[in-house]
Amino acid sequence: MGKIKFSNLLLLILTGTMLFAQTDKNLVKVNNYDNPTDYKVISSTNSFVELEFTPKYTSATEFLNAAHNSSLTGKPDLGSRNFSVVTPGEINNRIEIIDIKYEELQGGEVKPVPTPRKGNNNLEVLYDFNYDISIYTSNSLYPKVNAEFIQDGKFRNKYIGVAQIYPVQFNPLNKSLRRITYIRVRVVFGSTPIYTQKQQTKQETDFLKNLSLNWESSINWVTPEFNSYKPSIINSVLASGDFYRIEIKETGIFKIDKNFLNSAGINTSNIDPRTIKIYGNGGRELPYQNSAPVPEDLIQNQIFVYGESDGVFNDNDYILFYGLSPHQWIQQNGTYVHKLNTYSNVNYYWITYGGANGLRIPETQSSNLPNINPVTFFTDKLFDEPEVNNLGSTGNLWVSQRIGYGETFTFNKQLQGYIPGSEIKFKLILANGTTSFDAYYSVSDNNSGFTSAYSVYAVNGVFSHISLSEPIYFQYVLNSGNNINLKAQLTQ
Repeated sequence: MGKIKFSNLLLLILTGTMLFAQTDKNLVKVNNYDNPTDYKVISSTNSFVELEFTPKYTSATEFLNAAHNSSLTGKPDLGSRNFSVVTPGEINNRIEIIDIKYEELQGGEVKPVPTPRKGNNNLEVLYDFNYDISIYTSNSLYPKVNAEFIQDGKFRNKYIGVAQIYPVQFNPLNKSLRRITYIRVRVVFGSTPIYTQKQQTKQETDFLKNLSLNWESSINWVTPEFNSYKPSIINSVLASGDFYRIEIKETGIFKIDKNFLNSAGINTSNIDPRTIKIYGNGGRELPYQNSAPVPEDLIQNQIFVYGESDGVFNDNDYILFYGLSPHQWIQQNGTYVHKLNTYSNVNYYWITYGGANGLRIPETQSSNLPNINPVTFFTDKLFDEPEVNNLGSTGNLWVSQRIGYGETFTFNKQLQGYIPGSEIKFKLILANGTTSFDAYYSVSDNNSGFTSAYSVYAVNGVFSHISLSEPIYFQYVLNSGNNINLKAQLTQ
């Protein structure tokens, strides 16, 4: 029999392993956000929400609870007052101005939203004020409207949008300001609400409280998709019988013998092994979409039970079953992709006995073909994603170590059984944690001569803490030995 050698293909995934973090100006800056004294909800119905807003100015252009968008570089840096509104549907929602009062101020000057750049030492952030000529040479007010409604998407099982009010308008040519002293607006809905048929729990109500201006009147509104889901009523397999939990961390074939069962408190002398059953649903994390199909109960797995035919669990009898890790490899479009379970490092299977006979793996006779050449090599896979840092202490994205300019992340791995000359294929994901600058990496391996450069865009999003690169694919052959020495250096 030929010697079995290991991989001529190694798929290495360093998901989110590079991170450059630097504190700087946030994309959206909000002043005194928790001060609610500047507005009042007049009416909230199934058809509309009406409110009045009285800006509390702290300077010629600033007011309490102002939100500034730092992505609008070059445009006049004027804030908005934003109000979340739950809507019955996604389309045809609009905002109307019912009443408005304003004042004119002369001799005003509004600087543009600054553009960040790196200082000479690459550690300091400087800001340049570059004027948008199309706006600053126009004899018209900016912004052009005092209010607009932006449909923002879905939040859990509700549609949500934002009523944005712009209290200050600026005419750059004559240096004048128009400031709202009072405004009354109405958000008119384009459809009628759909109500949930499920009673809200106290925890759900507490979670949705103050989510929006109309959180109370919309507490039972839902999307059509939510109401279309009709769970079937079933009697769970756990409703009767004794079940024993088995913890699995790695994918493989597991053996359960008589001693194991006895140590778990199972009296094997009273077991008919033909009735032994093992249940489990694979261990992969549940999908984020509630509408995605998932099993509603535990699924019975096919197993092999040696010596069960006599109806007695003898000393030499045993059970074999295939158990899956919560972190799994799956094939997509001819390549392997690793799926990390964000919420658990263990998977559980359940063993029970009694009642009907359990499912069994069908036995198949070997083909017994002559002159079959033994397998001399196979493709192996490797995955690495150290879960060390979670930016903002929110979400489910974890990355490895933080590195700064000139610092390097190194991945060393010995490939046991590596066939010299075999090509190693990589998939790499890099990250950037700053909102100011793109990050540039130099990726290399001294044991191969491989070197390449990659960039990652700066963070660009109101609630984003990190920017990830698209998957980067590359391959190379080791010059000697079987050691990977992959390095990623943050160059600028």
